[in-house]
Amino acid sequence: MALCCVAFSSPCRVVAQDEEPPAEEVVFDRWYASFHNGKKAGWSHRRRVRSSQDGVPVLVTESESSAFLIGGDPESGRMVGSQRFVEDEGGRVLAYRTSMDMGLESGPQTREGTLEGDVVHALEDGNKRDVPYPEGALGPAAVDRAVLANLKPGTTGELVQFRPIDATGEAVAWKVEGMTETVNVLGRYMWLTRVERTGSDGIPEVAFVGPGAADFAGSSMLGIWSWFLTEELVAKQDAEPASLVTGRVLTADRATSMSPKPVRRRWRLSRESGPVGELPEGVGQTIVARGEGGSLDVEVTFTEPPSGTALPRPYAGEADMARFLAATPMLELTNARLQRLSKMVVGELINSIRSARMVELCVKQYVHPSPANVGFGTACDTISSRTGDSTEAAALAIGFARAAGLPARFVSGFVYWEPKMWPGDRYPNGAFALHAWAEIYVADGVWLPIDPMRMDGTEPQTSVDDLEGHGGFDATHIAVLRSDLDTAAPFTDVVWPTLQFMDGLRIEVVDVE
Repeated sequence: MALCCVAFSSPCRVVAQDEEPPAEEVVFDRWYASFHNGKKAGWSHRRRVRSSQDGVPVLVTESESSAFLIGGDPESGRMVGSQRFVEDEGGRVLAYRTSMDMGLESGPQTREGTLEGDVVHALEDGNKRDVPYPEGALGPAAVDRAVLANLKPGTTGELVQFRPIDATGEAVAWKVEGMTETVNVLGRYMWLTRVERTGSDGIPEVAFVGPGAADFAGSSMLGIWSWFLTEELVAKQDAEPASLVTGRVLTADRATSMSPKPVRRRWRLSRESGPVGELPEGVGQTIVARGEGGSLDVEVTFTEPPSGTALPRPYAGEADMARFLAATPMLELTNARLQRLSKMVVGELINSIRSARMVELCVKQYVHPSPANVGFGTACDTISSRTGDSTEAAALAIGFARAAGLPARFVSGFVYWEPKMWPGDRYPNGAFALHAWAEIYVADGVWLPIDPMRMDGTEPQTSVDDLEGHGGFDATHIAVLRSDLDTAAPFTDVVWPTLQFMDGLRIEVVDVE
């Protein structure tokens, strides 16, 4: 086998106590960070759900945003806006509400209305008026549907969108300009489709559409760029996204030799502000002592399991492993491309340990490293971009493993990097930084940790067994939490707890082998 791989309030009907509220299906829920001239300017949030209103199926699109005025003061020059549209399946707007607050003494500008028959009952800054529904006007869900129906380069179209400012219809022209390589705010390369929309003002708005027809980036007429960052906690940070990570580097009290690969280390974790807290044990990590001030002595050992102890693939053992084989929002196991690549990676291998080593090698070869940041792409995002940091590499490895029938889970923690890995002799003893890796279930009671980003076995090998000893995991990895990645907010649920654990932490080398 060749070793190469590839929030707003709205009118609603009263629900009786014995009646179930109408079910809602979330179509998407996306958070964006906004930038102007390369500086963080604010955030935005867009959400769409399928629901029903008086028994009629509807689509509800909500958005909210907060951004500094261009050249404005961060405190007084902030624009805060929100919109809510309810439309039927044909795109006809049944109700709407919009508000924009620019900090003026007159207060926010508000517009709202409801449709009754063919008449819009509008309320505009407190003034009531009835106007006929604009002919052919579509709500935001129908507009998106029309534009995204054909993303073939050169495609053009025209439509009429509902304009809430005055309950009229606005002609919009759109065109698909084709695929383009884009570098996002996190330094990640992505191939995205550029779509341009132009309204009555003649100023185009640009959207870069990626996997799942999601807007990954876009620019507005105010010159503000928005970048898809998946989660509220990330998007609302006032500073640059990467600053969340750089503030959590832990300096070492003395350098640790990385050659040969460390197989046992004992670390003492402490902090001046109080107890360290708890860490998970297992997979070679053991708390061997607890100090009076709440410090922990943690021993990490790593020994590769013998190939002869491996379980056959696909896994068919205990039912409690089901969640480590399941698809999640982060692991799109039904995706045809992910399934195809997983088959290419694992091939005809049955031995679970050899399969895990192939997954580690192929992810190492497939994912081009990008700077550490707070982004967290799904397995399919990473397949498309072929770039990422340790979180993306771990997610893709887990996706490949689960698609091949190997139980796998995500680990968030921190790892030691030698002095030479830090530019400008910044840390002469080396330092620990946020990191992620994966664990694959390979034998009864045995999880094999793999770390594609730190693997050194990237040269052509003659046999899969030649990969033994070249894996990226070693005893300088300290795990903070383990996850099955069944979350739509991985940074909030998985990475942020690790960053909080690292805040103010001190680490000492107690014993080495």
